[in-house]
Amino acid sequence: MAFSRDPDKPRRSWARRALITFNVVLATVLVLGASLVGYSKWRFGDVRKLDLGITGRGSGEPSNVLLVGSDTREELGPELPYLWGQGEAVP
Repeated sequence: MAFSRDPDKPRRSWARRALITFNVVLATVLVLGASLVGYSKWRFGDVRKLDLGITGRGSGEPSNVLLVGSDTREELGPELPYLWGQGEAVP
């Protein structure tokens, strides 16, 4: 069964096809962008935050403090300090 075009219906022009394609691409980009923003906010919400009570800002200027830590050494015993550069073991 072959599909045939209705002879009474006018064909779409190239400008209309380009406009439809642009709108589909724009909608896709907007959905992907909104998804990326939502995912970023969700993942940032998983980061544990602590109130350190730091108030020494001085002359009213804003300040940022970033403290980053890791517990990857939690399972290591004191016999392997050279793997992580602890204390006197670093040459």
